[in-house]
Amino acid sequence: MMGLRDPTYFVAWFIFMLMIIGVMSVLLVATASLSVFAKSDQLLILSMCVLYGMTLYGFSFIIVAFMPSKKSSATAASLVHLLSYYVAYMYKGYGSSL
Repeated sequence: MMGLRDPTYFVAWFIFMLMIIGVMSVLLVATASLSVFAKSDQLLILSMCVLYGMTLYGFSFIIVAFMPSKKSSATAASLVHLLSYYVAYMYKGYGSSL
């Protein structure tokens, strides 16, 4: 933590990740608004992308707190994220339309 206090360390990571997620979200909305989200409100799509990215950031902090090493926490976070998607897909069923 390089001599930083806990709040300073976590706020710095929060700002850093918010900037990266913000740039990625703006690029996604800019490219997808041409055909995919043509009739959607771009501000709502942008907010959804930013909030989803920040949720994954918080999720990763929770997983890291429970795992002993960086490698195992990255693997566990990826697996839990993918498995949670498939559990939601199972509840939705195969016959439903998107």
